Amino acid sequence: MVQVRGAPAIGIVASLSVAAELLSKKASSSSPAAHAQKELVSSACARLRTARPTAVNLGRACDDMEGEDDFLKIKT
Repeated sequence: MVQVRGAPAIGIVASLSVAAELLSKKASSSSPAAHAQKELVSSACARLRTARPTAVNLGRACDDMEGEDDFLKIKT
């Protein structure tokens, strides 16, 4: 288990964890459609917000991610 301290670091790690989940889904199947990506991000952010409801930076990171249209634009 990773232990992270500090509000900005918590937001960064939350964003990275969602990105890792998206990339693992991309690797395990054909590129998921935009609506499936949004669903996955919304679900992940809901879990993160529940885990740390007072983490403001985490909430902002989730807001930013949920506002994106295409999460897998970056070629790996």
